[in-house]
Parts: sequence; structure tokens; C-alpha cells
Amino acid sequence: MKISIVSGFLGAGKTTFLTKILPLAQEKVGIIENEVGDVSIDGYAFEKDFRVTEVYGGCICCTVAKDLKKAVLYLMKEEKVEHIWIEPSGIAHLSAILKALSRIETQLEIVFDYQPVIVLVDVKDFNDYHQSMGSFYTDQIQHADIILLSRFYKEKPEEMDQIIGKLRQHNLEAFMLQEEWLTMENDLLETFLRENQLRTKKTASSLDSGQENVDSSDALEKTTLKKAKPFTQEDLRVLESKFIEKEWGEVCRAKGYLPTPEGKTIHFNYTPQRFHWEMREAVIPPAVTLIGTSLEKEAIHTYFHEKKIYDFPCQNNDMAGLPEPVIHELNLSFPQAYQESETMMHIALSVKKYTGSPHCELPFCHTVEGEALGARIRYGDETVGTRSGEAVCRSAEDLLALPPMNFTQGRISELLQACNKLAEQREQVILYLSGPLTILNTLMDARVLFKELKRKPDQMKAVFDFVRGETLRLIQEAQKNGVTLFSYGDSVGGANIIGPHLAEKIATQYTYPLMKTIDTQVLSENSMMILCPKTAYALVGTGYAQWEDFFLSAPMHYSEGCLEAVSSFNFVGQMCIKNRSFYLENRILKGLRLKECGGS
Repeated sequence: MKISIVSGFLGAGKTTFLTKILPLAQEKVGIIENEVGDVSIDGYAFEKDFRVTEVYGGCICCTVAKDLKKAVLYLMKEEKVEHIWIEPSGIAHLSAILKALSRIETQLEIVFDYQPVIVLVDVKDFNDYHQSMGSFYTDQIQHADIILLSRFYKEKPEEMDQIIGKLRQHNLEAFMLQEEWLTMENDLLETFLRENQLRTKKTASSLDSGQENVDSSDALEKTTLKKAKPFTQEDLRVLESKFIEKEWGEVCRAKGYLPTPEGKTIHFNYTPQRFHWEMREAVIPPAVTLIGTSLEKEAIHTYFHEKKIYDFPCQNNDMAGLPEPVIHELNLSFPQAYQESETMMHIALSVKKYTGSPHCELPFCHTVEGEALGARIRYGDETVGTRSGEAVCRSAEDLLALPPMNFTQGRISELLQACNKLAEQREQVILYLSGPLTILNTLMDARVLFKELKRKPDQMKAVFDFVRGETLRLIQEAQKNGVTLFSYGDSVGGANIIGPHLAEKIATQYTYPLMKTIDTQVLSENSMMILCPKTAYALVGTGYAQWEDFFLSAPMHYSEGCLEAVSSFNFVGQMCIKNRSFYLENRILKGLRLKECGGS
């Protein structure tokens, strides 16, 4: 069994090195990945063809040496690999790791075929770590067979000579590559390593460092996180400044995966000399590890877990109004176009044909629910859509006195009939639903509404409960009329309008309970709720939902992708369904999963 060790202090590039070398391997390879923290981070970097076994919570040379033995046995017996690559944590003693392997040889009565020990040295970090970390750092250099230098292209020649001189003080025999391995072609790097098989066997007797059972992690603190709020690029700049300004203590290494508001993943790496991040399309579970001294762990966890709602900007011109060719083709008259089921049906079919959409959309405004509750509505014409008229409610008490919706009369009845007629023609119908603030704004002046929210929280909570119940009734009535797809948005309830505090309150007291009921009691297997991104990001930002990737069969428009994902997700929401030009070139649709409780 071949054993290779690639070591290096925090942030030296061990995982990057392995991703360059391993794809060229001719034998079956296994990887033992040692994370100091309690979460998997680097394991996601490797291709699925490699067998990766991860050992958490300490250094494999000491505190979790038993797990090292288990990992070796698993790769040998179960995966039947021919070559094991070991990537120790960045704060491990190489001498102790080699002794741990020697003990495993004795216990298992086998002999490993040791390959040259490779140690990566980041020139930019060398002087800092050499001075501050002492034996943790020099032990790795002392036991290297091959030393690969990286990130030295900006160093002056005299500074490089000093660094190489210090390295030689600790190891005169190791071959030292004074060329940037990070930029070498993968096959050239592999050839160099193959041709420099300097020492191929180490035994316990050759190791006399006195580092028996040293746990290097004891000298440094670590903290790990398995959950994190969504991060933007601006948040990353703030994060970097916190590291540099030592707000949380002396952080000498940080790495991990962070979610974004859009459902992507940020992979970041930090050392005192650099901060690097890259965006990944796939959803990877949040995982962060910080290593350093005097860490303010409570402040770190508070910062990464802090709830934050991001407002999604409406960014296309497909969202409102009827296309002019549709108006002329149907010779529409107003306001009848907004009031009669037969006309609604013909408009929906014509808009579908004109836009190339896979579904019909109803209604054409956000005032139907409010009108059904008693709002006065001003019907529009070919240029101006319907909008609310004079307020009918002036207090929370007025709102609580409203009667429930009557689905057998008025425009809401005509709307449901139009849905039924389209369903009978086997058309896929999306019914647009409005959120509470949008509905209430048709009944009450917005200034009065927000004052009542502040002055009478208990009464307004009862109002929101009433509106939520009516929305559920409408969904169930629509299902009776053949509707399987719903779109939900609260245009008045964006965080940029009502502020993050009220947006969080709405998400907690209204949106999440509504969606949870819809998820568990209302939607069937062939139904879906397509959320406005403002609503989706509010749920994600408050911890009530999380993104999950759905891989489409081919690149397609967002509306088509939603239909393909119907049987897999009850909720989507990365884009407005009216953004008909939004194309999923990468074939990844972001589904939304509700959590069992908020903030978790």
C-alpha cells in the first residue's frame, strides 16, 4: 500500500495541490482528509472518482489517531485503493503523523510503501508563521523530502534568499522546487514528483524528534460553524476587514462555504496575507472553520448566524400591463376586459401565444383579493391597469370587521370561472396571489396601515391571521377549478419599502406559517407555489427556508424549468415568473425547502 503525505501550514494550498495531481493518477486513489474543525470543507473540492475519508475534530497524529487507523482500514478493505494520500491539518506535527503510521503498521502487521513527504511552503506567510508558530511550523519542514514553494513571484531576490536560507537551516536534504508549482501544468508537476523519489521509506527508528503525542491544536483555538446567513460580496469585504482588524482575535486561518441570497455558494479562504473567494453555482451546505488565538467565539457565531433579509430588485419590463398586440388582436374594451371570465380567458390565451410562455397567467392585476374583501377598485384601460380607490378602512378594527370573501359573486367569481374554462381546455394556469400588505393596501391608506402596525400589534396580528385564512380559502377554491400552479408576491412588502425589521416580522408571523400550511396541507404532488424573489429571500434570510439545486434536463427558460421541477419541489423563487427572458443556461433551478422552524 503506497502512502503519500502532502503537508503544509495553514492555507499553504494542500487541497489545491491534490486537485492538480490526483486526476493524473494511474492507480485507484484514496484520500484521508484531516479537518481541525467539525465540518467538511475541503472534501467538496475533490472529484467524485476519488474515495475521500474525512477525519474531524483534531489532528490525526494524536487526538484522533484511532480514526486515522479506521480510515486506512476502510480505504484498504472496503474501497480497495492502491495509493492513499494523506492531507493532515495545517497545524499537525509531521513527525507525530509518521509515528502514528508506524504504529498502524505494527498493529496491522503490514508494511507501507512510503512515498516522499511533500511539504508546501507559502513564501508570503513564511516569516509570520516561522516567528509565531515555532515548532508547529518547523517540524513540517524538518521532515520533508520535497519542499514546494508557492506565491513567491512578488518577493525580491534578496528576500527569497533569506527565506531559502532559513528553510535550509531546518532541512539540508530535502529537494526544494524554486518554481511556482501553482502555475505549472499538471502533468509537468506530476513528472517532477515522479522523478524525485528521493526517500521512499520512513520508519519510527528514523524519527527522533521527541514529538510523541503532541497535539498541535492545543496551542491554537478553533471554532466551526455548520450554519450561516446569506453573504453578498459586500459582506465578504466586511468579513475580510474583521479578520484584518482582529475584531475576533488573531485569526491565522479561515475557510469555508457560505450561501448567497441567490442560492449559490461562496468558497472562501483566508490567511493573514490574502483573502480569496470564488462563486460556485451548486448549493453546498454552509460550513466554516476559523483557527487562531484569543478567538471571540460568541461574537463570531453571532456574526455568521445573524439574520439578514435582502431585497430583490425588480429588473425586467415583462412584469406589468398587457402587451399592446394582444389588446389590438382581441379588440378589447375596458373595463370589461378585467371583469368578465370569457374575456379573461381569451386574454390569458393570447398573452401565452404572444410571449411563448408554457402557461396561462391570471389575473392581470393585484387587486382581486382586496376587492373581494370590500375594497373600492378603479378599473383601468389599455394603458393603466386596475388600482385601489378610496380607502374603506381607517383602523385595525375596521379591517377585523370585514366579511370573508364570497367566491360566488363579483370579479373573483369571474376569475375562478376563467381558470376553470382554461383547465377544461387542458391549459396550465398560474394564479397570481397577493401578500398581506398588498391586499391591505387596497383597503387602507398605506400611511394609516403602517401606523396601525406600530400602534396596535395585537389587533393587526389578528388581521394578518384573517388575511392568511382567506388566502388559503382562495387557493383551495382555485384548486377545485383546476389550478395547480400558484405565484405569490407581496409587492408592497419588499424590505426596501417596509424596512428589514418589519420584513422579518412579516416573514415570521405571516409568510412562514402560510407557506408551511400550504406545504403540508394544501399542495398536491402536481402543484407548485412560485414565490416572488422578495418573498423567497425573506424566508431564506430569516432562516425559514433554504435553497436546493434541481438539475434540469437541458438549458431552458425559468418558467419551463419550474414546470419540470413540479414533482420535486413545492416552492421555487429565484426569479419572478413574469421575467420571461430569464434563461437557465447552467441547467440549475433553485428549489426552496421550508425548514421545520425559523432561524435554524
